Amino acid sequence: MIAKRVHSRGKRNFGDLARYCRDADHAGEKCLVSWHAGCWAEEYDLAIAEIEATQEINSRAKSDKTYHLIISFRPEDEARLTPDAFKAIEEHCAAALGLSEHQRCCGVHKNTNNLHLHIAYNLIHPEKLTMATSLKGDFFKLSEACRAMEIKLGLVVDNGMEARGDKHIVQRAEAMEAHSGEQSFQSFALNKKEAVLAALADAQDWQTAHRVFAQYGMEIRPQGNGFAIFSQGGKDQESIKASALDRSLSKSKLVKRFGEYVKPERQAEKSQAGVQGKAQGMAPPAEKYERKPIQPKSLERDRLWQEFQALSALRKAAIEAEKARNKEAFGQLKVQWARGQEMGARLSMMRHIQKQDVAKAKAENQKRMAEIRGQYPYHNWNGFLQYRAEYGNPAQAKAALSVLRSREEKATAVAITAKTAAKAKGKTWLNVPYAARDVAKEVGARWDRAEKRWYAPSDADLGKFAASMNEAKGTEKPVASQPPKYIPDGKLTPSARIERLQVQESQRIAAEAQDKPLFAGCKQRIDNRGVVIITLASGGMIRDAGAKIHFSKDSQAQEAASLYALAKFGKHCKQEGTTIRRLDGNRPDTKPNIGILRESARNGLRQVSELPLVLDRKKQNTELLLPAHAQPDLER
Repeated sequence: MIAKRVHSRGKRNFGDLARYCRDADHAGEKCLVSWHAGCWAEEYDLAIAEIEATQEINSRAKSDKTYHLIISFRPEDEARLTPDAFKAIEEHCAAALGLSEHQRCCGVHKNTNNLHLHIAYNLIHPEKLTMATSLKGDFFKLSEACRAMEIKLGLVVDNGMEARGDKHIVQRAEAMEAHSGEQSFQSFALNKKEAVLAALADAQDWQTAHRVFAQYGMEIRPQGNGFAIFSQGGKDQESIKASALDRSLSKSKLVKRFGEYVKPERQAEKSQAGVQGKAQGMAPPAEKYERKPIQPKSLERDRLWQEFQALSALRKAAIEAEKARNKEAFGQLKVQWARGQEMGARLSMMRHIQKQDVAKAKAENQKRMAEIRGQYPYHNWNGFLQYRAEYGNPAQAKAALSVLRSREEKATAVAITAKTAAKAKGKTWLNVPYAARDVAKEVGARWDRAEKRWYAPSDADLGKFAASMNEAKGTEKPVASQPPKYIPDGKLTPSARIERLQVQESQRIAAEAQDKPLFAGCKQRIDNRGVVIITLASGGMIRDAGAKIHFSKDSQAQEAASLYALAKFGKHCKQEGTTIRRLDGNRPDTKPNIGILRESARNGLRQVSELPLVLDRKKQNTELLLPAHAQPDLER
């Protein structure tokens, strides 16, 4: 789980935030559970009034008196997250922040890909009426609290501050990358950190330092009480604190090294730019920050990125053309208004005409802009991939989903590799033939079930294993020994799969084999990580993350998720809690068994086990279908 404080530009209204936590405006449609703590009032609305009255008593505090915290959970943890678990997590975070005695309102929302807990803390102590002062370093405190509660409740342990290392970006840049799917300037600057510091080692003055930064399309200049590094010709948002790049670039150290800040020398004449640049040693930047995909490089990603850039250029050109047309239209209106005034029209009549003309021009502009947005319904890279995944042809949808999921799959693979390397630390892998397994076991060799290899323990005498030592370095197994990876059916997009399930469901209902619809009226969308989120009409939710399918804790969502997994993975899947994962089979050509669903549509899902004989499509013979052959989650 991940905890994040939501900052506000001004003073927050506690009542509005507390009602949002409970989802009062929508009758709790997206709220799973809500509660309040630290108040005398027993009802939620009365607790809000009590907290607002407490905040009004303290008139000395000028800053925001409300602390908004969001805690997000992984989908695979939903089976363990009970109301008591949510309350335990909230109490532990309150203790970490020093707000255990403070009033708060809480609500768990289920309307997004991840369950998340909203907490609105009143920073005014209910008895002392003083402002909380223990919030310094809250980001680190919350990270430690999350790791502790994950271990205590048996949840998946997320990577917190301890796993980020030196090359981490601020929260705003992380949010930008997650939303747009494009590299932030801070990531670019941190990737060039070693090269910049190496080049600055020989710098003796400010002009040399400016030339070093210019080689990478960056510039350093004062900002606030320190220095900041900006992208040349970019927006002001494309910046990073100099000390955040490295402590040696803080203002005090740079001033001590180079003296007071001196602006970079600029060329006086554009015609002499090349000569002066050569005289001053200035050169065009070897590298410059440009937004590019954060997903791992692949042929599919590069092809889609080129397509996105071309369409973005067309979208930008269409918007600029509409702005120019709108500006020209208003210019013509101003000329007409001036003629009317020259002709002696009444002031009241001219104001009425101007009002009508402005409304008409704005309506026309809004209509044309809506057409442009309809033609290009995306404004960033992730939006383009989501659009292709939802509305593209099967090949485009498959490629877009693959690119969206590639970043998280790579991160998961890296984490598994690191975990395996840490587990294998101290092991010496051995090349033991099958015929010599008993001899190796006698001299002390052990078998690693996960790696399927023999190894010598760290405290063993390697001389005994000289005959069976593996000459190849590293801990990776030969590629040939790895089992073939299961390849799912890629011909169906998620929307097409849902449409097929809806048709099969209507057939089962018509045959009176199913009494209630599951997929009828469901909605689907794809988030920026490539997760297909299916919202059922009953309120349940299914999340298709590729190799795993997560579902909410209710019977209808579980039944629908089982059918969806059967249509996607076939019989090679396993349910663990609220997660259905794909199993790696030994047949790479295995495809989802759609025939099972069709047979279910004809005879009823719960009556499949009652069929006496079934025709095998491949062997062309009949086999006896026993009740034990039915799926374990079906009624018998």
